[in-house]
Amino acid sequence: MQRRELEAKGLLVTPGLIDLHAHLREPGFEESETIASGSRAALRGGFTTICAMPNTEPAIDSPGLVAEVIARGGAAAAARVLPIATITRGRTGRELADLIELSAAGAVAFSDDGSPVDDARLFRHALEYARTKDLLIIEHAQDISLSRNGVMHEGVVSARLGLPGIPSAAEDTAVARDIAIAEMTRARLHLTHISTRGAIASIRAAKARGLRITRGLGRRRPRIRVGAGGSANESRDRGIWAVVRWRTRAGPFRESGASRSRSARDAVRLVNEGQPATARVA
Repeated sequence: MQRRELEAKGLLVTPGLIDLHAHLREPGFEESETIASGSRAALRGGFTTICAMPNTEPAIDSPGLVAEVIARGGAAAAARVLPIATITRGRTGRELADLIELSAAGAVAFSDDGSPVDDARLFRHALEYARTKDLLIIEHAQDISLSRNGVMHEGVVSARLGLPGIPSAAEDTAVARDIAIAEMTRARLHLTHISTRGAIASIRAAKARGLRITRGLGRRRPRIRVGAGGSANESRDRGIWAVVRWRTRAGPFRESGASRSRSARDAVRLVNEGQPATARVA
């Protein structure tokens, strides 16, 4: 391998970064991102390995699709692409995918991403299968019966705007359930998009008991000040914070910084005006 010296003055030199939760959108949503464009962008940002989430169309739930993601990642000749396969077939939460075969094909972990596995028995079986090969389950912990139709955090702002809210209990109860099942099965579990104090406290307590549980914060979900007031538990620096989901109903989302900035500004404007028709706030 040819070596050369580079001037690194003023630069940050680190080992290659790893993104454990990347959305490459391929197959099915190539208008937003492709494996090639996403892996090239990752490499430009210092990420040498990215793990591709399976919320594609079709979902990554078969060995053939896992192999295809790996092949396209290799052809891009940029950041290394490691596929994360689904927990359930089609991410529907009804039937367990073949985790062992998917692992043999190259899947490094399993997740239904933004679709929680609502069936506790099915989730238990997933963790039990994963434990046999020391595989990782990644779960978006949310009680759908509590969060259904919610578009933002339930609190003073949601009440003032007349928007259906998602209570913190939707996350707290789901995290408690997932931890209990992980403790029973002794499997590895990573909980994503964690945002409540109760959930963080539960995870800390679980880790203190020696459980192999990790967590991720709300990726790409910056807090945006949208108004003043609220209780001590809902306010920070005398302001209420909303979390914007970067998907508007007006058209397909494109993964560009400019689009994200516009989406953020539009969402804040809509929330302040009390017009939820074209943006979702969570």
